[in-house]
Amino acid sequence: MNKKLAIGLLPVVAIALVGFFAFRPNNTGIIQAPAEANLNTDEWLVKDITSNDTLVVERGREQRREQRGVKLCGIQSVTESTEAIEQFLAASNNRVEIAFLGQADETWIGEVWVNAATEQEEILNGLVILEGLAVVDEDEWMSCPNQPALADAQDIFLERRKTAN
Repeated sequence: MNKKLAIGLLPVVAIALVGFFAFRPNNTGIIQAPAEANLNTDEWLVKDITSNDTLVVERGREQRREQRGVKLCGIQSVTESTEAIEQFLAASNNRVEIAFLGQADETWIGEVWVNAATEQEEILNGLVILEGLAVVDEDEWMSCPNQPALADAQDIFLERRKTAN
């Protein structure tokens, strides 16, 4: 009888232990980053352009208007003029989709799309390179999911410049 009781209680004890460890509070204070970047995009409204590789954005579909600085992944600005970026953003009503890839200090790093979910959808990171406003950032571009598009944009820009001369 005792053997049957022990065998019957074994699953109950196992479930109790799993439940205890799975649902106990974790008060370490450590915020863990996800193992992989969150490539789910959300609509954001561009509030300001601080440079050719950094925007200030605000959530486009929420009552809570959180603002974030977003550096365009994989590029490094080479000029101060933001006129071309303003035109790209105006064409999409200053609404963009962003895949956040990480954070450096207070600034987020991400890939930004203009005219999202339309046939004219384009990655802003690459458009900035195509316009000659930025170059591929050799230290960062390998961490961008669309790194081939950035390299292609730079190749196209360099080819255009070579044929124009």
